[in-house]
Amino acid sequence: MKENKRLMGRREVLSYLGMAGAAVMLGGTAAYGAESMTEEQGDNELRKLQHSLASGTGASGIGYGAETVQETLDRIQKRTIIDAREFGLSIGSINDTATLINAIQECYNNGLTLGVSGLLDFGDAELIIDTPCDIWGSGWFKDLRFIIGGATNGDLWARIDGIGVISSAAGGDHGFVVRKGRFLDFLNIRARLVDTVIKGESFTNTGRHAVGLITIDNLNALDVGSMVKLIKQGGDLYAFNDIKIQNSRGWFLRDYGTYIEQIDGLVYADNYTHFGRNMPTSKNHLRVQDAEWLNIGGTNTMFEGGEEAVYISEVGQLAIGGSTLIGLTGQNRPASALKIANSSKFLSASIAEGAIKFEKPSLHGIEISSPSGMIHMGTTQGAIDARIGSNASPSYFGTTDLSTIDHYGVSISGGVAAYGECQSDGLFINGGGVSSKLKDRNESTALRTNMKKLGNRAAVASVTVTATVPENTGTTLIGPTDMSTISGHTPTGAEIFVQAYNADGSKVAVYHLLYRRASATVAEVKTVSFSEESSIVDGTPAFSWGTSSSGSLQIFPKSKTGGGGTVTGSFTFIISSIGGVTFGTR
Repeated sequence: MKENKRLMGRREVLSYLGMAGAAVMLGGTAAYGAESMTEEQGDNELRKLQHSLASGTGASGIGYGAETVQETLDRIQKRTIIDAREFGLSIGSINDTATLINAIQECYNNGLTLGVSGLLDFGDAELIIDTPCDIWGSGWFKDLRFIIGGATNGDLWARIDGIGVISSAAGGDHGFVVRKGRFLDFLNIRARLVDTVIKGESFTNTGRHAVGLITIDNLNALDVGSMVKLIKQGGDLYAFNDIKIQNSRGWFLRDYGTYIEQIDGLVYADNYTHFGRNMPTSKNHLRVQDAEWLNIGGTNTMFEGGEEAVYISEVGQLAIGGSTLIGLTGQNRPASALKIANSSKFLSASIAEGAIKFEKPSLHGIEISSPSGMIHMGTTQGAIDARIGSNASPSYFGTTDLSTIDHYGVSISGGVAAYGECQSDGLFINGGGVSSKLKDRNESTALRTNMKKLGNRAAVASVTVTATVPENTGTTLIGPTDMSTISGHTPTGAEIFVQAYNADGSKVAVYHLLYRRASATVAEVKTVSFSEESSIVDGTPAFSWGTSSSGSLQIFPKSKTGGGGTVTGSFTFIISSIGGVTFGTR
């Protein structure tokens, strides 16, 4: 019986240790074996153990998995990310915004990051937080309008990373809203079905640059209205400044990609936006109204917008570099790929070589108008959709017959001076009083309009025409567009240079011409000088020049040297002009 008591005392000690999960070696315990520990000794050791675990260092003697409880507590205390569920937020039920505000405030006060995992449903609610903490995780905020900066106007230094926002139904007014505050980063944000993923709101009492120094990086949105909107609700100050939007993707957008009003500085780079085919509500991929400066760079791709892919109005400084590919834009109304429209502000713009490439916009490739300013421009490439609408075209779904509309690769109007070269389907310069040099380097053999020029601007245009010349018959090469729809038959003149090649390119003739148009029906051309083969036979490019009753430029084949009629054959004419002539189709 005594022996059993000895064993019982030891088992009680070991049982207590086991229940606590301890890996503790009691002082002196090793001196007792199961056969030598008495009941009294076991009771003493048990009291010692209880006293030790109840002391301030007791947690160091209790095991918790592979470490002691104290080590676990130390590690928890050192955490920088606290899961939202530890503050009472839950998955599978409707959460109270007050609980989320409390969690954010606690993390902000202690310099911690709030972790969000799973889907936190708020049942169509709104919260306003003046001092957001960093928020990180792979979780979602459902049916929540998360407003930052309700009252405080200052630097927030907050980062929201990886969070998803989602609405119960398409078009829900949920997502992130910034009203005041600077130094905010929205990183790796995901969005579904919301009206606007990230919205900036400025009101009448919002100060200049009150919302700024914001980076939006890797925003991924599917089936949303707009990715980013910065809205001016009142006042005329630049409330938004120095916003960067980059590396972001939007698919099946229903309204805008990025829409901004009143901004002092925007960087837009390496973004991909896609609206979807025949979406009647879709508008611009990027729309900026009233900007001090705007920089578009990197590699941007924009597909299937309802209006202009990029629409910029009242911009001061504009730089477009990198490579922006615009495809199938202007689905809902005839619209250009890129449109810059100033009505009062001086425009200083630079469009780098190859920075804009367009595929089938339903109006112009690039359309620029400004009362004053200057544009430095490199080559731009692309094709324009001039087909009939009403679903006959895969890129335009309106009712206007696009073949009835004038289309130009580049259309520049107003008093802005243009410098550089541009390759496109056509060039339109409209505006007097400012010298301008913009060369349209048209490498297509299609007989599209190369240049329309009004006022006193000098311009250079070129076109390549291939024509079959019959014997003894005049042939029209190019026809200036009827001036009555443009300037009321304003007289115009041009200096024209022509290179004429035979079919295999083995012979060439060169002509220097002066063209003068006095009215809609009066035009003439004079040959200043020419250089031809000394012997004229079939296939020799040798012509005299004239005009038709409508003012078209015509050629008349010369007689062969040995007699027997005039030269015939197929010839290629490379025609360039300096001055105010408008090249049209034959």
